[in-house]
Amino acid sequence: MPNINIAWWNLENLFDHETATRDDELKSKLKSELKGWTANLRNRKISQLANIIELMFNGDGPALLGVCEVENETVMERLVNAINISGRNYSVVYHASDDARGIDTSFIIDTNELTVISTITPCFIVSRFCITLFTLLLSDNCTKIQEIILVY
Repeated sequence: MPNINIAWWNLENLFDHETATRDDELKSKLKSELKGWTANLRNRKISQLANIIELMFNGDGPALLGVCEVENETVMERLVNAINISGRNYSVVYHASDDARGIDTSFIIDTNELTVISTITPCFIVSRFCITLFTLLLSDNCTKIQEIILVY
């Protein structure tokens, strides 16, 4: 299997803007964290994150980027659409977690280089925490399969 550029990044509260549609429970949990969080601030953060991703691996970018602390698939799609790396065709594999704050994890995958075979997300309760194994089976488009496990 050829070398595949893989990275991990905690996006530290990549939330949609304060007035975005969200259920009442999540709105209540995120209330103080969303105060003053406008669409312009969200867009600026997404732009800054995309700029750094574009610099990863000497400008080649990752084939697989695992991320955590994102609010929803919508903001992940916005991030993917903001990344501009020649030859890369990114898509999102999103996982809504059971996190108390409503923050989730995702993979950003270059579909030119990798193919998602399946995802598996069992949850194990340990004490008061839910530990989720987000398993991603991938093919490098040469029929070799790799297993990537994200634990949170």
